[in-house]
Amino acid sequence: MRVWMSLIAVAACSPPPAPSAVRAKVDTDLGGLLASARAAQDGITAALDAHSTLAVVGGLCGLSAPSWDPAAVTGWLDQQVFADANTKGDGRYELPAALFCGDTPDPACTERVALAQPAVRVEQDDPGTMRFAIELDADHDEPLVFQLQPGELDATLDLDGEDAAIGAFAQLLGAEPVSAGATGYASAIVSSVDASSIVAMVGVDNTIEVQGSVSATISDGELISLGADGSAPAGTLALAFGELALHLPGVPSTDLDLPSATGSVSLSPSGLLELDQLWLGDRTTTLSRGGVPALTIDLDPDDGRSVSAMVGATATVTPRLDLRRTVDDAALGETPAFDVTEVVVDGTLASTPVADQVAVQQGSFTATTEPASFGFAASAGQCVSASDGGYVVGACP
Repeated sequence: MRVWMSLIAVAACSPPPAPSAVRAKVDTDLGGLLASARAAQDGITAALDAHSTLAVVGGLCGLSAPSWDPAAVTGWLDQQVFADANTKGDGRYELPAALFCGDTPDPACTERVALAQPAVRVEQDDPGTMRFAIELDADHDEPLVFQLQPGELDATLDLDGEDAAIGAFAQLLGAEPVSAGATGYASAIVSSVDASSIVAMVGVDNTIEVQGSVSATISDGELISLGADGSAPAGTLALAFGELALHLPGVPSTDLDLPSATGSVSLSPSGLLELDQLWLGDRTTTLSRGGVPALTIDLDPDDGRSVSAMVGATATVTPRLDLRRTVDDAALGETPAFDVTEVVVDGTLASTPVADQVAVQQGSFTATTEPASFGFAASAGQCVSASDGGYVVGACP
């Protein structure tokens, strides 16, 4: 297991920062980084929303920008993690059972948390840098470490020799603390370029393998790289996931089988969005809950499972977009009015002056739903409009 000897040596020479100093660091440095990320997201989202083709097709495919508040994130950390009441000395903050079990935890869950002993240990490496180590198990092993400085957050996940920590994590999820072995090393970095721009990277340096009540397999390589500028607006996103398998115990258990996710997306300041060779592997992507497939996704299964697109005033897809899904709402705990099970764009779509409306310029645009009454089929010369939670096909204005 890698040991951060230089950081430990520095920390040993100075006392850990006071809780008030930790909260101030979270509010200023993490808060500033999150504010840049939110501004970048808002600028790019506004540019994308200008294309009604993206609004309609993205809505059908279940794509939308997440809603979150930087101040709410830092406030939660201040109040729930780095509160004075959680301080246990030596820079350690014990994570209370309520974080894992709710405000009125049952005794069994409280006992699991007590056995896992989750905590965060904070060190002040230098005047501008703090190190936050996530601790688990009776030996206070630290498989996950964050390092925060102005404009940058680094993270490392080191699983070599961390079997006890994986077992403690399994306990938190309600499973027996059984682990047959854990290896692998991953890292991530998020940096703010300015008040509305960020860059980020997530990579696996050594293939992650976890066996036992918690299991995971993640191939090595650079998984995600991102650049986003909300003022231009412009951005790039590259995906390079190999096979990813994950099992998390609990009630219900969660299993993810992602064969692959590769390709790139770029947005130019002129507003042109380019999707290049998005590929989700050679078989169905499956998310299961309690052993039941809750969500399955197939992308262009009859056309090489790869799709590219150019979206501006018009949207052209090559060879075509054919997204197929199955959804088990009960397993996901959702109650939507309808589920979209297939979206097919075979031709060219065009934005219109009307919000949430898209014109079929060439070819066809169809959606299959469950119940079927919410679906539609539109051909060249027709327009599709989102209306009252459904979709209407008619003549273009």
